[in-house]
Amino acid sequence: MRLEFLMCGSPTDAFWSQAAMFRVGLDALGGAYASARQALCLGAPGEQSIPDRWRPWFERIEVQWTDEAEYRERGGHAQNSALYGMSDSSADLSIICDADTLLLRPLPDEFLERSTAAPAVSGVIAHYPPPLSAYPGTPVRSLAGADQLWDALSEEILGRPIVRPYGYTLLKGSVRAGERCPFYVNHGFIAGPPGSIAALGDQVQQILPQVRGILDNDFCYQLAIPYALERAGIDHHVLPMRFNYPLDPVCDRLYPREVCDIRVAHYLRPELFDRHRIFAETEAFHRFMTLPLVESNEVFRDAVRRLTDGRFPFPE
Repeated sequence: MRLEFLMCGSPTDAFWSQAAMFRVGLDALGGAYASARQALCLGAPGEQSIPDRWRPWFERIEVQWTDEAEYRERGGHAQNSALYGMSDSSADLSIICDADTLLLRPLPDEFLERSTAAPAVSGVIAHYPPPLSAYPGTPVRSLAGADQLWDALSEEILGRPIVRPYGYTLLKGSVRAGERCPFYVNHGFIAGPPGSIAALGDQVQQILPQVRGILDNDFCYQLAIPYALERAGIDHHVLPMRFNYPLDPVCDRLYPREVCDIRVAHYLRPELFDRHRIFAETEAFHRFMTLPLVESNEVFRDAVRRLTDGRFPFPE
């Protein structure tokens, strides 16, 4: 099984540290994970050297840079656009993931078998409805809520309604009848055969101007995904929370059985520790190691302790 993990971001100390820790986690799992390709797409005003501090961990991490002119014109959208094109056709499974994720356990065999047997894309439904605020200076359409947003996007891109069978995952138990979404997935974990990921990326690029014409914000790429799959005729599979588990007490309360089987931890919430510092700064790491954590946060911290033996893993 040939796996690849694709990420995009900016060349900051926080990003280097998160990507390096992700590599540490892959190597610790051994087998197909230790041999997996980890590739980063970075955007900056100009191509930069990997800082000496991070070089030992980046011997087995592939780094690509976006075109400088494109980055100057589009900013962070440049690396988002290039992300899907990084998939390697020789891989059995491509996985797009955020840098602030960590693979705690091997992915289940049944998931790997299903994901490589058919050209479908898999992901975990997003936590909440998409924010309706737009970038300053961009066109703003009057939208009363997410339902109107989905309707507007459907009309603009497909010319017909899109099926919305899913509930937002962290609104469970409090969702009004109309609060449903299509395959609107959290961008922290999206998996599929390389051909499906590349085809999805091609369609995303084609419809992105239409999405941004209705709502232009940090979520426009996620908003494009269900429509891109629909236009490409690619099937999708909804994954349980364990594949992209946010370290969030709300999630712990709604999905208590998932806490004991987290496969991918997404440490995106800032309330208890700073995801940008815990693997980049010795003091922040040791403070994280001694925090009184519970439930999913404790599961994540215990996994980090096993990987590092409780010692700060990177030089400063």
